[in-house]
Amino acid sequence: MNDFQKIPPAERMVMLAKIYHNMWYDENRYRFIAEIIEDFDKHPIKQAKFLNEINNGTENYAQQVCNRNLFD
Repeated sequence: MNDFQKIPPAERMVMLAKIYHNMWYDENRYRFIAEIIEDFDKHPIKQAKFLNEINNGTENYAQQVCNRNLFD
């Protein structure tokens, strides 16, 4: 278990909301997070399939979105 897993769910949601907020309003912060996400994609820990993507039949669409260039 890592430290992030020890944080209560409500606090995790606040952290993610702050990341989203900063990416939305600041181009440099967006690029910074986009670079991190690209690194995650290049060096995955394990493949994740999210239940809503499977249920909605959008697995292929989600993969296409993940594979696109985040800086376009």
